[in-house]
Amino acid sequence: MDEPQAADVATVIIQTNAWYGPWLSVGAILVSAAIGATIALYSISEQRKIARKRATLDMLAKKEWDRDYIDARAEFIKLRDASSGLELWATEEHRNSPQSNTIRNTLNDYELIAVGIRERILDEDLYKRWFRTSFLKDWRAARRFVLAIRAQAGTDAIFAEMDWLAHRWGEPVQQPLPLAQPEAKP
Repeated sequence: MDEPQAADVATVIIQTNAWYGPWLSVGAILVSAAIGATIALYSISEQRKIARKRATLDMLAKKEWDRDYIDARAEFIKLRDASSGLELWATEEHRNSPQSNTIRNTLNDYELIAVGIRERILDEDLYKRWFRTSFLKDWRAARRFVLAIRAQAGTDAIFAEMDWLAHRWGEPVQQPLPLAQPEAKP
């Protein structure tokens, strides 16, 4: 390449660079910002997951050592496994009994956990691995109790979050069971 041609090439490069050079800088800044934002969003997401798991683990650990919870859970299991079932304790005559209160407190605890899971405050996978079998067993046993309370109150909103979680974890959706009507006396 001779001297005049090299000067022409250099002139073309300088002129071209003058036209799109600023756009290269802007593009590089935008790409860097996008990469930075992506990394920041990913980090925030991961920190939320860790916080959710930590909150769930803290809750589970606290329950495992809470004497009141352990005693209430033992009483609930005794009532759950009794031949009479839990539905007996939903009747008007037993509404304020210690047994009914134990059942309601246990179901309220499950309801709160279901809300925490639905709102993504608690980690569903961790809680599910730890408590799914017991949760579903308790739900199956308490379902008639819940349906009876709903019928008395005239609303399906009672323990709806627990119901949602049971179905989410594999409990088949069932139509509400009709409440037994008292037999007419002759």
